[in-house]
Order: sequence, then C-alpha cells, then structure tokens
Amino acid sequence: NLQSYTHFVIAAYLKEDVSAILNHIPPAKRILIDFDQPHLTGKYSSIYQDFKLDIYDALTQLKSQLAKYTQLVLIVPTEAFHATLVIEGFLQFCQQHQYRYVIQHEVSAANFQKGNVYITFSRYDTDDVALIKLARKKKYRLGQDIGLISYNDTDVKEILEGGITVVSSDFEAMAQQVAETIEQKKITRQRNPTKVILRQSL
Repeated sequence: NLQSYTHFVIAAYLKEDVSAILNHIPPAKRILIDFDQPHLTGKYSSIYQDFKLDIYDALTQLKSQLAKYTQLVLIVPTEAFHATLVIEGFLQFCQQHQYRYVIQHEVSAANFQKGNVYITFSRYDTDDVALIKLARKKKYRLGQDIGLISYNDTDVKEILEGGITVVSSDFEAMAQQVAETIEQKKITRQRNPTKVILRQSL
C-alpha cells in the first residue's frame, strides 16, 4: 500500500524497535505523532510529546501548589514504555528543587500517607480511583491532606472529587498540525504543547 496514499500518520506506541519497518515508508509521506520513534531515516514529519520535559515543566508550573506538601510520589506502571523518560524528568525536578520523592510501580496502602502528592499516568485511571478510595477510607481531604496530579484530561477528571489536576498533551493542536502538514505538503518536526489544568485535587 505504499503507493496508495499521500501520507501515513503513525502513532508508534510499541516497546519494540519498529524503525526498520517504518523506514520502508518514503520519508515525505511519513508523519509520526505522539512518540518520535528513534532510528528513522530521511526528512520526515513528527509532532511528538517530550515526556521528560513535559513533566518537568508541569511540576515547575505547579511549584507554588506543591509547597504545602512534603513528598512527591510518582506511580509508574511497569508496562508503560515511556516510563523511563517520565522518571528522568521527575527526578530532574525533584533533585533540582530539593523535594523528597518516591517512585512506585503501583498504589500501596502501606505507603499512603498525609502530605504526599501522587502523580499518576495509568492507562485506565485505575491508580486515581485507588488513591481516592484510600483517601476516603482515611478521611483525607484531596487537595489539602494529599494531592493528586493525573496524566491526560477526560470529562470524568473534570468533575471527579471536585476536579482532578491534570497534565495533558494538547491533542487538538496535534491533530491541527498534522492536517496542516498534509494540506501544505511540508515537513514538520515539533514538540506538541502540553497543558496543565489546575483543579481541586492539588
């Protein structure tokens, strides 16, 4: 099908290196979105998230809200392929600004305590639900006794517990940039903007 289409828009969310396959697509027809797959050849388009810089910038924006908490807890699912990049940005922020921190792979009732800010990016928001349940059980107030920051906004997060603070890539902007790249037949390589939406959970 390489000659059947003018462009191929690809979200390469895979743990395996798929560069050899993607390199069969002529570079001018290749548009990578969300994740900039390494080892690709030629001049191609990419509108990508910078996972390391995104979390660093988001936490920097929220620094005044974070000041009332004593420790940052990043909950990283082991299956998340971009976890290493998120951890790097998280560690850079914590070390540069001298925050106490913990990195966990799942929500733990044993380590759940007042004064923590939890940062989650589980695919189906299961970590958010688990943390809210623990907060209710211990009668902790979200946004005062503990904080919660979640990746990627949804309608549910807008209203859940009065609103969950989110770090979210601007997917509408990404789609608009892809459309412009195709319509104008240009090569685009740029980081997609990320939004921080402050709500009551912080």
